[in-house]
Amino acid sequence: MLSIWLIPQDPELGKLRLLIKRIADITGGPVFEPHITILADIPLAPSEFANRSASHFRALPRLELTVGEIGTGTEYFKSLYLLTERSPLLNRIYDLASWQLPSKARGDEFEPHVSLAYGDQPYRKHPQLIQIANESIPLRLRFSGISIVRAGKLVPVGKWRRRAVVGFDQ
Repeated sequence: MLSIWLIPQDPELGKLRLLIKRIADITGGPVFEPHITILADIPLAPSEFANRSASHFRALPRLELTVGEIGTGTEYFKSLYLLTERSPLLNRIYDLASWQLPSKARGDEFEPHVSLAYGDQPYRKHPQLIQIANESIPLRLRFSGISIVRAGKLVPVGKWRRRAVVGFDQ
């Protein structure tokens, strides 16, 4: 299974990696690459994706998003996260992916965010983690392309691997 992610550029990428590691060290949760999931559980090989969709994504301009606030939830993959704005360009990326690619995870549930922790822990009850996250938030995230990643609900987090990157137009 593949997923389509937006992975922030440095220096924000490095800051988010450190933040995710710091929270994982405290909670015992997994460490993972910071990203916004556009679509997940796509039953295609990376080469099929490239043949079908890459040219549509290459034509897009670079993306910049503002981080809004910290969110907490009860879902394993959405327990502590940064909410991002839902810009017209981000909506266009999501619409292109939804239109081009078969996915089991699509529809009205798209809520752009960057997860900081995975797990079943009630992060609302850990104000120190929310404080750590608030102190470390980059306010602007820049993205220069989409990443095709071997990842999904049935793939263990430790085995998630980036397979290809499709850069946006400069």
